[in-house]
Amino acid sequence: MSTGASAPSTGDASSASETASPTNAATPLDEEAILKYLTATVSFTDPGKMREGLALTAEGSIAYGLLKHRADATEAGLDGGFPYEDGTVKAAGQNYKTCLSPSHSDSCATYSDFTANSDGKIVGFKIDGTYGDPANFISKTGKSVTNNGVTVTLQSARYSDLENVSTFVLKVETSKDDITINSMSSTYRTTSGKQRQPNETYGPTDLTADSNAMVNILVPGVKLGGTLALSGCVDDCTRQFEVTIPITSK
Repeated sequence: MSTGASAPSTGDASSASETASPTNAATPLDEEAILKYLTATVSFTDPGKMREGLALTAEGSIAYGLLKHRADATEAGLDGGFPYEDGTVKAAGQNYKTCLSPSHSDSCATYSDFTANSDGKIVGFKIDGTYGDPANFISKTGKSVTNNGVTVTLQSARYSDLENVSTFVLKVETSKDDITINSMSSTYRTTSGKQRQPNETYGPTDLTADSNAMVNILVPGVKLGGTLALSGCVDDCTRQFEVTIPITSK
């Protein structure tokens, strides 16, 4: 597992969902709803609280995708023994300043121009004056792949234009055996066949029988749409598991 930072890699001005568009209906939103949503996006001590905030958003939207991926990435960090501190939110006129880590000013961003659908669910917004690219986010779960009693499922993924890094959160489930997860030895292959390895991972290394955990894998210099291969040991390495996960939703 990697050494932890004060907050997980969880999305920035380049973040968007796979289907959202910033041109959706601009239904007015009150400040209370916006503050509740933004507070959920920085509740890094409690991914369950983050997911409660999804009820304020339209599924498949930019707002949903950003929060879903942050919750998944936060859970991976906690599963690996890296607790985070909550971020902060402040209203400033029609803008809202959030800081992922209160002690790091470079983690702050300004949210504005919130839009909602006809049901009043938050759809999108600008971060530091920019709408995200919908192609940069996968917020729905992908296909589950099983090998030697280990099942792995893509939970969410995002590509950051700013950092030129893709982040993949996988759910790993065991059956009757303990396993070791070799997340830093995972490999990502782009649609053109280029292979890259991660520079950071978050999540547990060892997982006991009949358990599950999230694993967050960060790969620099690639975009979404390829495949991610993950392997590890089963039952004290008497066997191996090897799975290849398509980076797409179901």
